[in-house]
Amino acid sequence: MVRLFGMPYRKWSPRVQLQGNLVWDRLAEMTDLYGPRISGSEALEKSIDWVVHMAGKVDGLEVRTQEVNVTYFKRGAESLTLLSETRGAVPLTMIGLGMATPGNVTAQVVMAHSFEEFEAMDKETIKGKIVCINPPWSDYFGFARYRLLGAKVAADKGAVGFLIRSATPFSLNTVHTGSSVPAGIPAAAITPEHADMLDRMSRRTSLNSSSPFAHLFTAPVVRLEMASELFPRVSRNVIIDLPGADPDPKVAQEIVLVSGHIDSWDVGQGAVDDGAGSFVAWDVIRVLSQLEQRPRRTVRAVLYTNEENGLAGAYAYRQALDDKALQNHIFAIESDTGVFKPWGLSFQSASTDQRTIAKQTAYLTRMGEHVKRRMPDGYHGGHVTTGFTGADIEPLCQDGVPCAGWLSLDAIKKDEFGLNGYFYYHHTHADTVSALNATDIAASI
Repeated sequence: MVRLFGMPYRKWSPRVQLQGNLVWDRLAEMTDLYGPRISGSEALEKSIDWVVHMAGKVDGLEVRTQEVNVTYFKRGAESLTLLSETRGAVPLTMIGLGMATPGNVTAQVVMAHSFEEFEAMDKETIKGKIVCINPPWSDYFGFARYRLLGAKVAADKGAVGFLIRSATPFSLNTVHTGSSVPAGIPAAAITPEHADMLDRMSRRTSLNSSSPFAHLFTAPVVRLEMASELFPRVSRNVIIDLPGADPDPKVAQEIVLVSGHIDSWDVGQGAVDDGAGSFVAWDVIRVLSQLEQRPRRTVRAVLYTNEENGLAGAYAYRQALDDKALQNHIFAIESDTGVFKPWGLSFQSASTDQRTIAKQTAYLTRMGEHVKRRMPDGYHGGHVTTGFTGADIEPLCQDGVPCAGWLSLDAIKKDEFGLNGYFYYHHTHADTVSALNATDIAASI
């Protein structure tokens, strides 16, 4: 990211550290000390205290926090059990969706294989049953929409529970959590393997099977048990500023914002999503502060809270800006799709004029060529595309700030652009610092 600011390399101070394990080591230390950081938790607030101390006392940066009202989702005991006539009680791998309604229900499972099929199902088919959506993987955003809203649609049709296949292109019986709107019925994600098993069992009951054991084929019945509580809490955004050095105060007060989110789900370590993104934003400020020639404009890192289950941090930051402060934000960048080998940016212009957008994109593309020439050996970042940039900066984008999302190469295929590999780890117990490479993180800064 530092390379995006176009600083002349002859002005680099020998004290500047772009390579090495500094960011990875810091992220490992914080996540090992405090673990996952769901909004409102003690772990998140202790992690924020750790960042404030390290950025302020160790790095000597200008750091402050901004209070944000959030809802703390405290997960309790939960389980999903297949009640099989041939196998007895079979535990299935599941995780309750955040903010979902707690409850204990036992019912037959009715399957849907696409979101369109689910919406078209009549109430008589669903009433009194647990709906399980088991679509093939295509992209994350379709899954995320129905993970968020599916329980509400199911409840409106008379369902007593809701299950959804985990949002991932690959699984080793790994379950992925996420948010659901409270809908009056319990809602959970299950592994792709167990969603497929329930699907096979359901299909067999509708076939004229020639199997000599067809009399044992019965529609799947499961017991879903979920306990959770919601509490109002106060969390904090972390704001780290490097004041602009331009002699014209109007220019110096203009802000280039880099960001990630400091909260995570309550599984894994929250290192991929989004510890690395927020730590890279912080380290951009640290590195720029060591330049002999400082940036003309203010560069600000924001480590947002509550991205995962409310976006309260993003809205609190935007609402605290008056018109002048908003106008001073001239560019906002977010990193929230993993920090692997750097690829480039997804750009969203503040203009609707196609010629203006083309001109801005061409300018960023030229800057990208500048970046490519200065990447470490083996790295080929600097690409520019257009599209969605990030959930936390979206309130700024909607109010006229040009925005960009930081993009990496695929986490698994390594040398191909794509997000599928990121979703191997997303919202799982596998989201740890072991999924990240220290050199990739350093190259991204």
